[in-house]
Amino acid sequence: MKKILLLTIIIVLLSACGKSDESTNSSSEDVIKPIEAVLDVPEKLDVNEAVTLSVTVTQDEGVVDDASEIEFEVWKNGEKEESKMIQANHQKDGVYTAEKTFDENGIFYVQSHVTARDMHTMPKAKITVGKVTKEAGDTKEADKETSEHHHHSNTTIDFQIPETVKVNEASAYVAKITHKGEPLENALVRMEVWKDESKKHEYVNLNEAETGTYQIEMKLDDKGTYHITVHVEKDEIHTHKEFEIETE
Repeated sequence: MKKILLLTIIIVLLSACGKSDESTNSSSEDVIKPIEAVLDVPEKLDVNEAVTLSVTVTQDEGVVDDASEIEFEVWKNGEKEESKMIQANHQKDGVYTAEKTFDENGIFYVQSHVTARDMHTMPKAKITVGKVTKEAGDTKEADKETSEHHHHSNTTIDFQIPETVKVNEASAYVAKITHKGEPLENALVRMEVWKDESKKHEYVNLNEAETGTYQIEMKLDDKGTYHITVHVEKDEIHTHKEFEIETE
């Protein structure tokens, strides 16, 4: 009788351990690993100087050499509507590059559009080309950049937009938040979502899957253009960043 009782206890303990391991593994698999894109361009250039635009793409510390599409969007300050897209080519170790020559003075922006493994991210950088007068740099876009990042310039929002978003199908949204170069944990991260020309705004809280990485799965029920503002709040930090997506 004692042997039977002991055997029963052992079986129960082993069963509990198995369920615990299974639960742990399941939780780990549920974490969506965001892609990371590091844009590398010079801060200053001479007019007609050729430059290599470069972006390095990784995921979970491993290189991404199978990106679906990577392009560099280039525009002069205040002339976003006249931007030009340049196709990037994969070199090695997750590095994608393109060549560009700037043929006039001014402040330019370079934004890499990185689509890989069902996610999309768009890091942006500024380049000063040649001699720039105060008037040339003092445009609405420069003012907007300053306003958006004023005393929260140390906080960055890397928002991973799904590669394709289909109506009434759940898509994963991932936001990687850093403050002073370190992952920002225990923050309130929300998406403000509304359809083009709609007055109804919905707020969705993202869950912190890993330190500084927040995610949620969400369905959009209409075809068209949606606007998403990612809000980040913690203590004195209160910043946001805007994005657009198209549903199919």
